[in-house]
Amino acid sequence: MINIKGLSKSFESHQVLDSLDLTVATGVTLVVLGRSGCGKSVLLKHIVGLLRPESGEVFIDGEDIWKLRDSRMDALRMKMGMVFQGGALFDSLTVGENVGFSYIEHMDYFKLSKKEIENRVTESLEMVGLSGIENEMPSELSGGMKKRVSLARAICTKPDIILYDEPTTGVDPITADVINELIRGLHDVLKVTSIVVTHDMRSAYKVADRIAMMYKGKIIAEGTPGDIQNTQNPVVYQFINGLAKGPITDDINHTV
Repeated sequence: MINIKGLSKSFESHQVLDSLDLTVATGVTLVVLGRSGCGKSVLLKHIVGLLRPESGEVFIDGEDIWKLRDSRMDALRMKMGMVFQGGALFDSLTVGENVGFSYIEHMDYFKLSKKEIENRVTESLEMVGLSGIENEMPSELSGGMKKRVSLARAICTKPDIILYDEPTTGVDPITADVINELIRGLHDVLKVTSIVVTHDMRSAYKVADRIAMMYKGKIIAEGTPGDIQNTQNPVVYQFINGLAKGPITDDINHTV
């Protein structure tokens, strides 16, 4: 479903992605691990076409996205759902309007009646355990509820791909586990291809079919959760065990 070849991106003198290669098979949930600021969110933005690489290719379902016309790229984006780190809800819109935003914004593409949109919004909120809050405002919701509304918005258009940017950041451990259960459950029900970027190891082990580790702009290890837990790679070992001493720390101290 997703095939990335030799992806490179710099911001001024800082190399964020360095000839990165990554493949995500159809129907798989891939977790991308890495320290804060290592480029995980930048990777997601390349997949949805918000950033253009300096070199490399991004194929979605066999199509090179940088060779597509704008209209075809827009159609491809309609097959993707995105759960942003902070929820990214529109404060001036109700929950229902937030969840159904893509339908309202792209009515010419989806061609659904107002009643059909309302039904899909209701269905999506039910799937994340938030029935009956369509008329509430984001300011009335807890942090965990905002995350779930963002998830409902991502699944509302019945996408083929869902991208999650730090879905459990900023919530308590119980709410984080609720979100993890939702990610796993929605994957099983909807059969979508998912990429979850996180540095939360509990979340990673719970939702992942496969795990990839980003370091210095590359994928340095990839495998099943069991493969990663039993890794012999010292960088991966230090990260997944949260150790203060190791090659990551040595690199940081050397740079400083």
